[in-house]
Amino acid sequence: MSKPSAASKLWGLSEGQLADAASLALVPNVPLGVSRWGALSMMKGCAIAFSVRNGVFAAMLAQEGFTSAPEPYAGIYGLHHVTGAFDLRLPLEPDGQRVVEMAYIKPIPAENNTIGLTELMPKLLAWTPVGEIESIDNEIATGYEVHLADEPKYDPKTRETADHSLPYILARALVDGGITLDSYTPERISDPSIRPLMRKIRVHGSDELRRIMSASRGPEAKPAKITLKTYNGREFTQNVMGHSGHPDGLQSTRREAINNKLDLCAKAVRMQSEQRERIRGAWWDVAQAADIAAPMETMAGFCSLN
Repeated sequence: MSKPSAASKLWGLSEGQLADAASLALVPNVPLGVSRWGALSMMKGCAIAFSVRNGVFAAMLAQEGFTSAPEPYAGIYGLHHVTGAFDLRLPLEPDGQRVVEMAYIKPIPAENNTIGLTELMPKLLAWTPVGEIESIDNEIATGYEVHLADEPKYDPKTRETADHSLPYILARALVDGGITLDSYTPERISDPSIRPLMRKIRVHGSDELRRIMSASRGPEAKPAKITLKTYNGREFTQNVMGHSGHPDGLQSTRREAINNKLDLCAKAVRMQSEQRERIRGAWWDVAQAADIAAPMETMAGFCSLN
């Protein structure tokens, strides 16, 4: 509901038009979570884009007087019919942080709940050679073992499945020393030599870790435990509660991570350095922009090969 509400606010829509925009965004556009489970497709990465597009379109319709169901939640066959009744609260935690303040920064291109474990891989490589690894057991919050390690994740066919596969991400980081955009080329994803190592990586759900995650307030905890065993009987165990992109981390660390990601993405599309630096300057100073269109214009052609 944030997308049509934001567009409606920017366009100065009336209270009635805003209500219609919210209803129009919901009633014909209830998304399915299957886009992020099992074997993943391009829709995984486009779900938010679809919701933004549909939300803005809903506000455009409402602006022109198009009406929608007045009770999209509690009405007959409304959303509550599908989900059960719930209280809609905005903001989510009235006395807490806003969602944007609780957002993690991904320092590497991988699913957020895999990053804390992935950041341990250099430490594991310093502790033992890959060839000595007998097994790697990972405990994560119950439910995420399906999300990150169901059977399709042990034989990913697409980039979308690979970057949500804990076995693939950990195995690739162990073999290559880390995760980059190049970790997801078709050749690396289909690499048969990495499959045996992936099968040594087991993932289990933990109700206790789920409780810790659910009980966290503000930025969500991302608890996990890793246990590595070698053929000669040595054992390495470590717990993690998040990763280096945690919103409470040092601002200098988070700024460096964002700068590194811009450099990484600009290199991937062979962007000219002049445009890259225009983007960097405009968005670090976005609070001073007289019109948001100006920093947005610096992004034009970002995905084009120069």
